[in-house]
Amino acid sequence: MNAMKGVLDTLAGQEGKAGRGRRARMVASALMLAASLFFMAYAVYAGWDALQAHFQHLNYRLLAAALLMYPLGFVPVLWGWHAIMGRMGGCRDIRTNVRLYSLSCLPKRIPGSIWHITSRLLLYRECQVSYGTTLAAMAIETILLVLSGLSIYALSLLLTPAELNPKLREAAAVAVALTLAAVVCTPVLNRGLRWLLTHLGMPGTVEIRPGQVLQILGIFGLAWVGGGLVLYVLTAGVTPSLAGQAPILVGAWGAAGAVSLMAGLLVHGMGLREITLAVLLSAHAPLSVAVVVSILFRLLLTVGELIWALIFVGLATVHPD
Repeated sequence: MNAMKGVLDTLAGQEGKAGRGRRARMVASALMLAASLFFMAYAVYAGWDALQAHFQHLNYRLLAAALLMYPLGFVPVLWGWHAIMGRMGGCRDIRTNVRLYSLSCLPKRIPGSIWHITSRLLLYRECQVSYGTTLAAMAIETILLVLSGLSIYALSLLLTPAELNPKLREAAAVAVALTLAAVVCTPVLNRGLRWLLTHLGMPGTVEIRPGQVLQILGIFGLAWVGGGLVLYVLTAGVTPSLAGQAPILVGAWGAAGAVSLMAGLLVHGMGLREITLAVLLSAHAPLSVAVVVSILFRLLLTVGELIWALIFVGLATVHPD
């Protein structure tokens, strides 16, 4: 309990000095959630007649298959996290990393990222990994997930040339440029994270190389593709309008996930990922259908993360004879 209190005090120290800023974030988060719920509710209401036909032909086997396929996105994330911790001088045992990462996923759905962050810090502290090293690894994980998600979205645009316009091509070029910049600017990232940890009073090991960044970007790219394929199967169980459009769904998931992660640095972006995904899919399906697919995918991710995290905790805990 004392350790948890110490970590909470450290993480919240800077925020506690700026009460107005914290209140502003809470208000912004509440407004974003309200706007998200209103948008989705209105879209469903406006397209209710069309939705009824889709509800009558839901393919529950495909919905169940999507839940069973959840590890397609989860396993590469575990792999990427293990790679980051190993490169950062943290825990190098894959069973331990799988178990602790999976355990830290369980409090993700509690409002406020502090619980998710604190749980992972405390879990790794028990394995003699400093708070600073774990926090830096989480920062690198978030940055590379965002960049890989944008890159997957860019690739999906390039794989659907008939639907592109010059502005989308420019966006794709920017996303790829950002990814390349992350590789080239890895030394700057190392120094910046070391400065941040020192400023927070949580010094730790921060040393990752450009080649390692490129490798982890590739692993996280597989995670976005895997999650996009899960979304594709779920969508096929709701509507045939996106049949054969796997690149679109993979790219939409990468973009929506990246936007959600970026927004989470400023506000609790509840609903923003769903809106982003629905808007991107609405270019290829009715908005009401896109919203329902987005909501169902949110439910699948919530249930799937809970079930599969517990499964992987069990698998990592059982030692071979």
